[in-house]
Amino acid sequence: MRFCPAKAVTGLALATAFLLVACVAPPVKSTPTLRQLAPVEQNEAVAGAAVWPVADWWKTFGDPQLDELIGAALQGSPSLKTAQARIAAADAASALAQAQSGVQLAATADISRNQLSENGLISSRLLGFDWYSQADAALQFQANLDWWGRQRSAITAAVDRGRAAEAEAAASRLILITAIASEYLSWQSDTARLDIAEQQVSLFARWRDLQQLRSQQGLDDGLPLYQLDVETDRARDAVLLREASRQRHRLAIAALAGVVPDELLLERTATAIVPALDAPSDLGLGLIARRPDIVASRWRVEAAVQNVDEVRAAYYPDLRLSALAGLSSLQLSKLADTGSQAASLGAALYLPIFDIRGLRAQYGVRKANLDSAVAAYDEVVVGAAQDVATRMLDCKTLLGRRETMVQRLLAAEKVRLATETRVSQGMDDRRSEITAQTQFLSTRDAALQIDAELALARLALIQSLGGGLSDGLIRAPPA
Repeated sequence: MRFCPAKAVTGLALATAFLLVACVAPPVKSTPTLRQLAPVEQNEAVAGAAVWPVADWWKTFGDPQLDELIGAALQGSPSLKTAQARIAAADAASALAQAQSGVQLAATADISRNQLSENGLISSRLLGFDWYSQADAALQFQANLDWWGRQRSAITAAVDRGRAAEAEAAASRLILITAIASEYLSWQSDTARLDIAEQQVSLFARWRDLQQLRSQQGLDDGLPLYQLDVETDRARDAVLLREASRQRHRLAIAALAGVVPDELLLERTATAIVPALDAPSDLGLGLIARRPDIVASRWRVEAAVQNVDEVRAAYYPDLRLSALAGLSSLQLSKLADTGSQAASLGAALYLPIFDIRGLRAQYGVRKANLDSAVAAYDEVVVGAAQDVATRMLDCKTLLGRRETMVQRLLAAEKVRLATETRVSQGMDDRRSEITAQTQFLSTRDAALQIDAELALARLALIQSLGGGLSDGLIRAPPA
């Protein structure tokens, strides 16, 4: 056997290189621990248990006018257009990451006319010509073997960020729909309460006319008239407040729907009724899969994990292969000749020996971003659970108040009917009838206010449960 110094030197260099790389060991991979259940009280799984809100849950309110408003808002909302732009940007970033990975093939062709200098490195007088042409055509091939998954992690991170953008768009959509429904329900309640306020003004006007007759006949002094004037002014003030509140809600609806307020024609006979909604039986696990803010936060964690893996893969050697095949000639007429063929093969090995400080800094930044994403996810889950619990408590409390108010309303109705009977039988005067009617209207107004609060609480519960997110809108992250 003959000893080859060149081979020995080459082998020693490779061994030294790999020993140095071994000294640059990547950080130990660790998977973050995420909450798998929302900290909420679970319902027992029973037959006929409540289901999650469907994607078009607002249609269960039974109001075509509301359906039309929400449809128009979903078509032209600036906030949704911004969300769609974020999705497009994320998709473009994902496409760019994929385009920069794997095998790449490029074709080039160029032709140029050049003049040689007489005082250059090679004088044109020595060559015997001043001008020459250069023509080249080539196919260039590059392949990154990506042994350690660096590019794969970058692509996956870009895809995950795109899915997070989709979830954020769903969250914007949910916020927009619930905002319109909330303003519309408030407008509807103010309209009904405005009718009651107008009836009260009319009753006080009738009462004052009766009291003025009694004063003119000397049956009463002027004090009852003054008291009625105060009550009438209060009723008129209530009319002004209800009308102003209606107009504010109308302006808000127009802004959310993206239409001019003068073009927004709302019928007073609105019929939107929010149905009762109990929490589904799989509330803890389902909440994580359905709330768009939780889903978006989870995808951001997934993207941050891939970003950390991308930096870890950069600690390992990177091998790139390249090849070029083409034609090169000083004369365009001879470019296609066999003698103009040109080719090259190459391999580039990158060893991150002297970049260790930069890699550690990058890893520290990515790891900190991952820890921040995990903390944000945990915060969102806990906040969502608290939100659901609060909304459920609000609904339960308002249902109890509503039951009490129904009893009060029935009692006021009985008093009104009994007073009307007494007046018709001549056992009492019209003032007692007007008083009973006024009390009934006041009780009815209070009942409408509780009904409106209950409807808004149920609407808030729908929003806190995700509003139909998992009905084909976006893909949920892996468990």
